[in-house]
Amino acid sequence: VLDGRISIAEFTLGLGVVSGLSGWLFSIRYHLSQLLEGNRMMCEYRKMMDCPNTFLREEGKEIPKEWKEGKLPEIEFCHVYFRYEDCEEDILKDVSFTIRPGERIALVGHNGAGKSTIIKLLFRLYDPTEGQVLVNGVDVRKYNLKAYRKLFSAAFQDYKVMAMSVRDNVLMGEQFDNPDET
Repeated sequence: VLDGRISIAEFTLGLGVVSGLSGWLFSIRYHLSQLLEGNRMMCEYRKMMDCPNTFLREEGKEIPKEWKEGKLPEIEFCHVYFRYEDCEEDILKDVSFTIRPGERIALVGHNGAGKSTIIKLLFRLYDPTEGQVLVNGVDVRKYNLKAYRKLFSAAFQDYKVMAMSVRDNVLMGEQFDNPDET
């Protein structure tokens, strides 16, 4: 334009073509990344749907009535090891301890030390790689899973809360005679 080899109109046309092409390329890249993310999520969804639904299993030892009424049992971890599927190293190694009824404990440790994993093993969200989690001397894997899990409620550090009160998030739709006392 400054040398006079092209006119302002030709320059404007060229600039418009380059600008339009760059917009189209950006749009293609954006939509391709969205498609790849959707594909990844669909793969995760299919993987989850292919997993057997262990939560609905009704077989297993019945939960003692006194637990449902609030009497606390003894909890024991016996030589428990745990490794996540995608890890090469055990998160928990030969963990053993006993919590007696009414006893209060604190789990203290660095990030990644296994504190949340211990709780999830107790709740049967995971099963130990080795060892046993006993409640009143019975391996938790022998209890009716659905009834056993109903005994617990928690809000973990990696939680996703719903747009409702903390109480409603913890109760998650369970019906109780007096939910304020629960």
